[in-house]
Order: sequence, then C-alpha cells, then structure tokens
Amino acid sequence: MVRSAVKPASGRVIVERYTWLERVTHLVHLVAMLTLIITGFKIYFGWEFMSFQTARALHTIAVPFFLVANWILVPYNLFSCKGKRCSVRDRIEHFRESYMFGKDDAERLVDIIKNFFGKGRYLAFTIYDERKGHYVTKLHPVLKSLS
Repeated sequence: MVRSAVKPASGRVIVERYTWLERVTHLVHLVAMLTLIITGFKIYFGWEFMSFQTARALHTIAVPFFLVANWILVPYNLFSCKGKRCSVRDRIEHFRESYMFGKDDAERLVDIIKNFFGKGRYLAFTIYDERKGHYVTKLHPVLKSLS
C-alpha cells in the first residue's frame, strides 16, 4: 500500500488508511492493555490462574510498553506530517476533524440509526477526499464519541 494517493496502472487511487507505525502502536497498546488488565485482576482479586510473582512481573513489564504507546507513539502518529497538510494548524484541524465528535458526526449518527430501523439512507462508512489528501470520515461517530 502507498501512503499518498497514487494512480497505479489501473488508474485507481490507492490510499493507505493506517501507516505501519500506527498499526504497530495499536498492537503494542492492545497487548500491553490486555496484560495489564489480566495481571491486575490477578493481583487485586487473587485469582488462581498464575502465581502472584509472575503476575507482578508481567504487570511491571507491560507498564513501560503501555506508556510508550500512549505518551510517545500516539502523539507522534497524530501530529507527524503526512502528505500536503504539514503546518501545526493543519495537524490540529486534522485531529479535530478525524478524532473529535462534532455536529457532522451527530448528524451521521442520526442517519446511521435511522438506516438501522429502515427509515434512512445507507451512509458510506469511510470517505476519502482526494483533493485534500485525507479521510473525511475515518472513524465511526460512536467511536469518536468515546474519545
């Protein structure tokens, strides 16, 4: 996959939704979070599926991975320069449009709910703006509302 919109021999535009670093960040966050939850339950509730020492060691090992993923990799991925939009203002606007729940997302969510009950039109899940070089609707409105 190619990061920027490139026309291959077929004439179609190919856009990579997530970079390899965004995928690695997600994987590190997922593994660290699951490890912290499982070992945390063992430490707090004393469940007998592993020894306390093993749970504490795994918990201690998972913490730096969790912190690196959330405090270094996520901000880097959000604000690194990708494509044409490289100014700080563009990156902040991109973050607001892509990850913050807003009026357009509320309208989309209402249309999605109407469609579920057969009362509205079916919306495209993701929309990519070729002129601006970024996704207009990268995330589902419900997912945005959780952040």
